[in-house]
Amino acid sequence: MNKNIQRAAPIKKSFSLVEALIAMALFALVISSLFALFFHNIRIHEQLESIRECSEITRRAHARLQGVFSKLIYDIEGRHFFYTPSIKQFSNNKEGPSIVFTFDNGLDRVRGFSYDVIAKLYVDQEDRLSLMIWPNPVDEKTKPTTVRKEVLLENVESLKIQFWKAPNLGITMPLDKTGEWLDTWEQELKGHPTLVRLTLKFRKDVKKQKEANDNSQELVFCFVTSVDTIEALLLE
Repeated sequence: MNKNIQRAAPIKKSFSLVEALIAMALFALVISSLFALFFHNIRIHEQLESIRECSEITRRAHARLQGVFSKLIYDIEGRHFFYTPSIKQFSNNKEGPSIVFTFDNGLDRVRGFSYDVIAKLYVDQEDRLSLMIWPNPVDEKTKPTTVRKEVLLENVESLKIQFWKAPNLGITMPLDKTGEWLDTWEQELKGHPTLVRLTLKFRKDVKKQKEANDNSQELVFCFVTSVDTIEALLLE
């Protein structure tokens, strides 16, 4: 055997242009899929955060109103307060439905707003569900205080207020177990309705208010205001 014969050098394999293009295309596909998944997760997170924030806002509004309607009082200084005022009673004729009532606000840092106060629930000109509170008339005579306004919910498109008139409210006989829902509560009715139902439609995101109606949400709050007349309703 001739030892002088040299072995042929091994041929080095390299990627062809087609193989390189395929690898680049696959790499781009994987990266784009990862980015799409990443941005999809971000959108999901933003939507969940928006839902959580909206739920928290509505929960706080409901809790405040629950505390208010559970502490209604009959009158202040002999004057009865629980009624739906007519538009003529206020200078702003653009206001929608509203309720004027008195309730026990508990102990407040401002003396005039402690305990018995006068309040009005309505939607203001900036589409906000608001609670306007006037100080106790007794304290107001000795130490004048300013009116307080609490914004409970923003971007409200509409508000509908209904009142459940218990059977035979103020009547002894004959017994009528049907009762009825009223859209207004006149001062002549006296007392309080058994239930107050608020139906609100509001925009979850004010930036999208010009888009489709799926950005709007409807809420229904129902509050028991008089435990003395709730039994007849439950027995129906």
